[in-house]
Amino acid sequence: MTDTIKNAMILAAGFGKRLQPIIGNLPKPLVKIAGKTMLEVAIAALNKLKDIQNIYINVHWQAALIRDHVKNLDTDKNIYLVEEEVILETGGGILNVLNKIPSQYLLIKNADVLLLNSTILYENLIHDFYKKAPTALLMLVNKNGLKATGDFSLAEDNYIFRGAENDYIYTGCGILSKDLFKDINQVEPFPLSKLLFLSQKDNYKKYNYRGLILPEEAQWFDIGTPESLSKARSIVFTNSGLTVI
Repeated sequence: MTDTIKNAMILAAGFGKRLQPIIGNLPKPLVKIAGKTMLEVAIAALNKLKDIQNIYINVHWQAALIRDHVKNLDTDKNIYLVEEEVILETGGGILNVLNKIPSQYLLIKNADVLLLNSTILYENLIHDFYKKAPTALLMLVNKNGLKATGDFSLAEDNYIFRGAENDYIYTGCGILSKDLFKDINQVEPFPLSKLLFLSQKDNYKKYNYRGLILPEEAQWFDIGTPESLSKARSIVFTNSGLTVI
């Protein structure tokens, strides 16, 4: 692999409708955990990755509020806001950013995902990507003990595919190659799962999607509902030794 992972993207264009009963018109990326917005936490972690030079943030709902917030954040990275006139969903939004950069690879993170002490996790993700050079490398968590539907099954050498058991949940973080989108001719709204779920039990080596499994002690939260937000805040508050980055 000759190209390095210089670019990251924070997906922040959603409406956050399930959280609106408690956050009102505040965009989900600006919800606070331990006094820091989720967007601030994400940028702080990416700021510590030496290879990353540019951070792209796609916006739609309450774009002006996010733009004003980003202006006041401390970072030595170049930050670019990419405004979507129409929400492009995860797949379309990522492709839109990939079309704007010369590099082959993009580190992605959903703005509504909280990873505690995440810098080391991103470093592991980048290291694994350089080592294996997959089309997509997704950060996954075992669904044991979680009330959630799994996304992928795991094969040898951490190949992943959409199967019958699907014991692993996609965390919303990963690294993608432009090759993932080679058959998409134009930017339009579509979910990333449309491409990721092409990998099946009988063809997963063809697609070359891999997984990086989070260690059991890792703290991962998908802040999509009032309940998940309350849980994340409670765990961070009661574990004051945790570093929210």
